[in-house]
Amino acid sequence: MAERAAAAGALISVDANLRANLWPGGQVNTARVTALLDQAHRIKLAREELELLRGAASEESYLQARLASGAVLIVITDGGEPVTAVTARARLSVAPPGEHSLRALRR
Repeated sequence: MAERAAAAGALISVDANLRANLWPGGQVNTARVTALLDQAHRIKLAREELELLRGAASEESYLQARLASGAVLIVITDGGEPVTAVTARARLSVAPPGEHSLRALRR
């Protein structure tokens, strides 16, 4: 489907949203997921997904390989920790609002 979308000139956005329990034997096929990510322009990964997918590769080399494959933005979430955005030119981390800030927004 991603190949057809790319051929049609569509923007491809992938949220890995890995769930090992849904894969045969509970084992994520990391090569297959990475192949899909390599077709994406925008990628969203949770920290634990990034750790699983990169295997023995360093985080930086794994991310740079996705950027070299055509991604223009990679967003990495990490629970309540800062969200990181990675592009070919920059890396930016933004702290999510704390509970105090969220209460103020709800008012």
